[in-house]
Amino acid sequence: MKSRNSLKSRKELDAELGGAARAWLDEALAEAAHDAADAAATPGAPRPEASPYASPPWELRYAAAGRHCGRENADSVRSLLLVEARASLPSVTRLYDQGTAAERRAVLLTLHLLDLGDTALPLIEDALRANDTRLVAAAVGPYAADHLDPHAWRHAVLKCLFTEVP
Repeated sequence: MKSRNSLKSRKELDAELGGAARAWLDEALAEAAHDAADAAATPGAPRPEASPYASPPWELRYAAAGRHCGRENADSVRSLLLVEARASLPSVTRLYDQGTAAERRAVLLTLHLLDLGDTALPLIEDALRANDTRLVAAAVGPYAADHLDPHAWRHAVLKCLFTEVP
């Protein structure tokens, strides 16, 4: 049995999703891949994310993942979108800052799969200040283990103990 913070693979999702949801996921991942390819083709050019008012189409799909693929699959679908888009720090930060608790949770669960170094630590630190135990649980994952200093990691573990995060 998978833990609450486990992400499903694309293969697992394909086995669980119905035809319409699989088609929606295919389109969403294609949009994310297209955005990543555009960014790779013109590495010096500013991306649409340079403006706080312009977002690539895959980010709209990110917000709609639960509606189209089911709440039980939303974390995994959102994670696949972030990875496929090779989401940059500005995109990840925007999705976290403007997202619902579920969207924030998916960002936190995916950070270790993105090439962000320690630049996303402010997102972890924000989640650890939250009173939402789902965010705290998601924050204390592989990314935090790799990037938090020992004192901050101990503090995160204590927060989990005191808030009864498993």
